[in-house]
Amino acid sequence: MLVIEEFKLRSEMATTPVQPTTPSQTNPPAKTRVREPGMGIFYACRCENFFIIDQLYYCQSCQSTTCKFCTTQEIDSYYCPNCLENMPSTEAMMYKNNCKKCFTCPCCFSGLIYQGIPITAEKSDYYFSCGYCHWDSLEMGLKADSPSALAAKAIDIEKEDPSQKELSKLIEKLQKDERERAKERRQMGRLRRSSLLVRTAAPQNLQSVPPKSLDELEKSLQAKESARNKAAVKKKTKPAVFVENLDHLTKDNIDLNEISNLSQRFQNLYSQPITQKKLTPKRVHLLTRRSKHCSKCDKLMIKPDLNPNKIEFKRQHVALMYVPRISISLLPPLPLNVETPVLVKFWNPVHSLMSVTISKFDKYPDASAEIQVLLPSTFISPRDHDDEDDSSEIKSLKAKDDAAVISERKTNWVIIKLPVKPLRIEQIKFVLQIGVKFKSTSGDQDTTFLVNFNLGTPTM
Repeated sequence: MLVIEEFKLRSEMATTPVQPTTPSQTNPPAKTRVREPGMGIFYACRCENFFIIDQLYYCQSCQSTTCKFCTTQEIDSYYCPNCLENMPSTEAMMYKNNCKKCFTCPCCFSGLIYQGIPITAEKSDYYFSCGYCHWDSLEMGLKADSPSALAAKAIDIEKEDPSQKELSKLIEKLQKDERERAKERRQMGRLRRSSLLVRTAAPQNLQSVPPKSLDELEKSLQAKESARNKAAVKKKTKPAVFVENLDHLTKDNIDLNEISNLSQRFQNLYSQPITQKKLTPKRVHLLTRRSKHCSKCDKLMIKPDLNPNKIEFKRQHVALMYVPRISISLLPPLPLNVETPVLVKFWNPVHSLMSVTISKFDKYPDASAEIQVLLPSTFISPRDHDDEDDSSEIKSLKAKDDAAVISERKTNWVIIKLPVKPLRIEQIKFVLQIGVKFKSTSGDQDTTFLVNFNLGTPTM
């Protein structure tokens, strides 16, 4: 009954004409700052490049923030994102970093499932089926008497592609040439060392050097290299030919739904079929789990669990867990050449008391605003701290707070006022130098890093 009454009320409101409002009846919109491209707060790595805090790590040995370019990576395991099966590195190389039993739909790129058609009471034919776009492999005649035989048959179709065979031959030829060059370089190095030893040990018997001297070997290697280059130049590529008749594309009755798009052709990169009927399923690419070390001290910072079903990390030293997170609590309109206070918020992510020092960094060349640091140093309470259970140390530190500078302080965060004066009609940029002291499981930490603020363009 209540549903019927609500439906009648909505019907009456829909049929009632809306009275036009005059400009005097409408409230003026609130003046808000629109987020501009490039606005944000960026932290500096020790390589002097700026990133968001989510992209940085923290090395407790070096006591500094580290980006992905200042780390060395090591592959721990390969796994399939579809079936979550771990694969050893040798097996992953054998299957060309693809899963051996998971395939994707060639039309919509969703995961394919194995479907069975019962033929007799004991025998069934299996084929690939997509539950999203309802594509199946029966149109191309791809079926087998078991799921493993179906996967092997699909892999054989992929291997029989002539373009992939040609590419495999080219890779084998390049690998063979590289092995020959490496062998020649090793032979040259051995001859150099033996010739040097003979000449330094017995300089009066230079005629005892083997007949094939260093000069003769260099000449022979240069002759082989020049012959190899001449053979590569003389070898001409075959002219491109049409492998398929394209006359049907000039007809008026073309069904565009049957023509493959660019994404589908890139998925079938070797054949690139024109029609969707010739698309073949592709295997799912493998993903990796990697450990990351500091490139300076080689300390392990990231160590994931080898089991793909788990998302835990055995070691996870990300900057978000050690460095205070800085955000803008209130960004008022910033007129040009007018000093306006901006409220900046500092979060403490660690379980110990954190001491923070703030200072100006005048060496930043792109600075377009003047700032005034009213609070050179402060503290932030530990994570999961309750204000009602303040210790004597925290109470004494809170008594020293300046109400004109500290806007608000709660649990494990503090908001301070930072006066900003834009100087030019461009994006407001400035850099602060932040020093942090806290205690961690590995000992006392004392680090200093730069923070780049981009507050958008000044208001006119």
